[in-house]
Amino acid sequence: MRKRIYRISEDKFDDVKPNIEFSTTSIVDTCFIGEPYEGSFIVKSTNNINARGMVYCDCPYVSVKTPLFDSQISTISFSIPDLHMLADEKIAGKFTVILYGLEQEIPFEITYSKRPLLSSTGEIATLQDFADFAQSRFSEAVAIFYSKQFEDFMSTQDKDTRLLYRGFKGTSIMASNVDEFLVACGYKASMTFDVKERHDEYYAVTENIRSEIEIIRSSWGYIDIEVKSDNDFVSVEKEHITSDYFLGSVFNMNYYVHKEKMHAGKNYAKITLDFRGIHKEITIMATATPEGVV
Repeated sequence: MRKRIYRISEDKFDDVKPNIEFSTTSIVDTCFIGEPYEGSFIVKSTNNINARGMVYCDCPYVSVKTPLFDSQISTISFSIPDLHMLADEKIAGKFTVILYGLEQEIPFEITYSKRPLLSSTGEIATLQDFADFAQSRFSEAVAIFYSKQFEDFMSTQDKDTRLLYRGFKGTSIMASNVDEFLVACGYKASMTFDVKERHDEYYAVTENIRSEIEIIRSSWGYIDIEVKSDNDFVSVEKEHITSDYFLGSVFNMNYYVHKEKMHAGKNYAKITLDFRGIHKEITIMATATPEGVV
């Protein structure tokens, strides 16, 4: 500064102009539908002299946040509000930067696209992708099904599929809706289960007894089997059997015969298993009397 003042006192004026660099000569970018866009570019002086100027844009939808600048490095920020654009629509124009007799145009083009539907394992691009994902991570698939992102994703499906989705989503939030939606769309088989019905008999009971019932499900997805015993001397390990309990397609459930809750003579109980109209029964007889003794 002292040197410059000395030069001015001798009628020597500095007329050195800044050497200008721009961070880009054009802006091409994408924006997700339903969201505002934020962008920027940099005006830089490479010879330690402040670059002073102004910026304007020929597009009325663009707001330049820093239209005036005076610095060696200036970041020109701008924004575009949510314009309710559709997929593949574009907004374009140009910025004009004016400084020290220099006029630089920077064209821009913003293309709008749908936000991708993402899961913990990556992008879900199709309903088949969603079904494949649900097979291994059903609980997360249920959360995705009820998200705003999935609603946007479904807007690109055919009319019949959209109607199915609205029907299942419009009821209470339940995992069964996701399973039934995938069944209705043909991406999985309807869930069923099977149990070999039998009659178990126990004689000369002197202590508590544990036994097993093998339950086989037909497919992956939602299942909630309601299990009941109609007599206190028989209890079941689970009153509701969900997909979490199955190892592959099989779950072995314990039931127990309680000696202290039995009365004299023969005791009868029935274990029932119910899910979506499927009904299975296991009947049980237990007595402290040895077999063949009246």
